[in-house]
Amino acid sequence: MKGRPEYDAVVVGGGPAGSTAACLLGEAGHRVVLLEKRTYPRDKVCGGCLSQKTVRFLDRVFSLPVDALRQEGLLDFTGTGYALYIGSRRILAEDLAEPVYFTRRERYDTYLAGRAAQAGVEVHTGAEAAEIDHARRTVTTSDGDRYAARVLIGADGVHSRVRRSLPESVVDMKRWHENLGWTLELSIPAKRRKRSQTMTDRSAWTTASRRPTWSLPPAGGATGGSSRTGRRSSWG
Repeated sequence: MKGRPEYDAVVVGGGPAGSTAACLLGEAGHRVVLLEKRTYPRDKVCGGCLSQKTVRFLDRVFSLPVDALRQEGLLDFTGTGYALYIGSRRILAEDLAEPVYFTRRERYDTYLAGRAAQAGVEVHTGAEAAEIDHARRTVTTSDGDRYAARVLIGADGVHSRVRRSLPESVVDMKRWHENLGWTLELSIPAKRRKRSQTMTDRSAWTTASRRPTWSLPPAGGATGGSSRTGRRSSWG
């Protein structure tokens, strides 16, 4: 088993949360390693919506106003309104007070990981966390590399190995299981969509069998998905 020198922080998971945490710690002068089990660019099941709250955060933290996001090729579409359907019947359509933006996670996540690297963070891809030792504050990957740090940060998603390694006294497992959900996402090329289905500036939401479904129009087509949780529907 190969050892690694101690870091100030080991961040498990290289999505937006993990990369942002690693980047901020790196900019503050801490020694940080970011472990991502896949290799960039990689896709994620996600509508890719950047709300105004997120856009303001990106501007404040990364100095990325909307124009800069466009210049970096991170914005595919701007939404100025929304529509709500029940089955095929549209029951609501309104303009948004402020626009929302849509990105593709393979580009967005790759960019944020790159910003972390620019801040001095060691970004290790293909590094899947296999064992977490909270007492010793170590993370061992499936390749046998061991990383030790003062702080471990789990940003590895719904199936988080960091979370699963915590004692039940820390995590309410019953509540966590009850709120688990599934999500299915399909990308539809523009040429495969019917003219009547084309959306130019709106996001559509529909409900069927209590399963919220979305249709988001990024450049070159559309992204459609459906999600459901154990106890209640999720509109995330």
